[in-house]
Amino acid sequence: MTKRQKFFSAVGQFLKNVFTKNIPLKIIALVFALLLWGYVLSEVKPIYVKKLYGIEVELLNEDELIENGWIVVKDEDYKIPTIDVNLDATIDNHSRISNNNVRYGVDLSGISTSNQDPDEMDVPLKVSAIEIPSYCEEKKISNNEITLHIARVSSKDFRSVKVKTTGDFPVTENLDGTTEGFEYTLTKTVSLKSVFGRKAEIDEISSAEVELDLSKFTDSELAQAPDTFSRTLPVVFRNEADQILNTDATKDVEVTVEGIEIKRYKEVPVKIDLSGEDVIDTDVYNYLCTFADGTLPKTVRIYGSAKDLAKISEISTEMILLDLKSTDNGDELKVIREQDLNANTDSTLLDLNLTRDRVTMKVDLDIPSGITCEQKSTLIRMEIWKLAAAEKEYDIAIEYGDPDEGIEVKDRPETIGIKVSGLSDAMAAFDPAWLSASVDLHHYGQGTHEIPFTIRWNGVDLYVQNYLLTEPESGGDPVIRILLTAQDGKQYQIELVTKTVKVVLEEIRVEEPEG
Repeated sequence: MTKRQKFFSAVGQFLKNVFTKNIPLKIIALVFALLLWGYVLSEVKPIYVKKLYGIEVELLNEDELIENGWIVVKDEDYKIPTIDVNLDATIDNHSRISNNNVRYGVDLSGISTSNQDPDEMDVPLKVSAIEIPSYCEEKKISNNEITLHIARVSSKDFRSVKVKTTGDFPVTENLDGTTEGFEYTLTKTVSLKSVFGRKAEIDEISSAEVELDLSKFTDSELAQAPDTFSRTLPVVFRNEADQILNTDATKDVEVTVEGIEIKRYKEVPVKIDLSGEDVIDTDVYNYLCTFADGTLPKTVRIYGSAKDLAKISEISTEMILLDLKSTDNGDELKVIREQDLNANTDSTLLDLNLTRDRVTMKVDLDIPSGITCEQKSTLIRMEIWKLAAAEKEYDIAIEYGDPDEGIEVKDRPETIGIKVSGLSDAMAAFDPAWLSASVDLHHYGQGTHEIPFTIRWNGVDLYVQNYLLTEPESGGDPVIRILLTAQDGKQYQIELVTKTVKVVLEEIRVEEPEG
C-alpha cells in the first residue's frame, strides 16, 4: 500500500468514527448549540437589509397644480417612474416589511410655472419618504429624483350640442287605411359646460354631438304620448376634419338631453270640397284650376292622444267656393273664400293677370267636436291658368220605354240636340256615343205629351242634382246645364236646349171579327 493510499484510508476511518461513535453525546451537543443560537438572536437582534422593488411614487398636492392650470400627464407615453428602496431592519421584522406599508412621493406644489412656459414640459422633482414603518430605516433609494411630464390644462363650453337620431319610431297601419306613428321635437337646447383636460386635447375639439336612438323608447313610454322625456347620453367629440376624438379629455363625458317632446300622429284621408253653384259658368271653361302636385291633398297629419285619434278616420275641410269668372277685360280671375262671400265683402285672395300663376290657400279642417288636435288647418297649393275651350253640338239618340198596355206611340222624335263644352284637350277625347237620352212612357194615356227625359252617360243616369238652371237675361225658358266629370278626370258641360220631348200616344183599337 502506498503512502497516498494509507492517508485516505486513515481519513476515512476517522470520519467513520466521528459519525458512528458516541452518537447520544453528539445529539446533546447539537441541541445545546441551537438553544445557544436562539438566545443570541433574541437578545442581540442583528440588523439586515430588506430591499423593496417597484414602489409607486405618489403625487402630493395635485389639486394645487391643477388650480395653477397644469396636470401631470399619465398616459402610455408618460408613465410615472417607480423606485427601489433598501431598508435596514432587524431580522425578525423583515417579514413585516412590504410595498403596501411603505410610501414615497413628490410634492407638486413646488412646481413653478409661468405664462411663457410651453404648453407641455418635463420637470424634475425630489422623491422623499411619506411613510415607512418605525421598525425600519431607509438605507438607500434607487432614484432620489424623478422627472414628470406636465401639460397646461384648459376647458371649453359647448352651448349647442348637436343631436343626431338613429333608429325609428314604430309605425302602425290601421285596418281603415290610416297610419299612426310618432314625431319628436327638442324643446330645449342641449348644452355642455366645462369639458376639462389637457390643453392640446381641448384645442383639438371642434364639435360635440350625441346620438338619440328613437327605437329605444319603450312601448310604455310611447303610450304616454304626447309627453316630454329626457335621456342621459354619451357625448362624441369631433375635430375639424370630422374625425372622432378619443382622448382623456373626451372619454366618459355625458350630457342630459331634456325636452324631448314626443307627439302621436295619425295620417287620415282629407276630403276637400271644391263645389259651389257659382263655379258652373260659361267662363269656367276658359280656365283650368288644378293642384300644384297634380292631385288633391291625399292625407293630412293630425296630432293628439291615442284615445282621441282613434275616433278619427277622415278629415273634411270647410267648403271652398272658387268663383271663377273673367272680368270685363277677360284677363283677371278672382278666387274668393266662401266666408268672404257670406260676409258680403269684396275681399279677394287672388287677383291674377292670367296667363298662368300659382296660389296657396289655407283651409280650415273640420275637426269633430270633442277631439283635441294641434293641427287646425292645411294648405292647398293651386295652379291656375287660362286655356282654350271648345264647344260642339250633337244629336243624341233617345231610348224609349214601353207605354202602358193598350197604348201605342204614334209620333216621337228619335234624337235631341245638345251642346257639349269643355277644355280643348277634353273635347278632343269626347265621343258623343257615350251619351243617350231615356224617356219613360209609363202612366201616359192617349194624347200629345211633353215628357221629361234623362241624360245617360254610358248607360248610367245623370241624376237630377246634376242639373243647373240658368235664367237668360233676355227672358224666356231657362237653360239646363249638367256638369259631368269623366273617369279620366276630364270635365264637360252639357247644355240642353229643351227640358222635354214631344210624344204623341193613342189607344190601340181592337176590331172584333164579324159574325
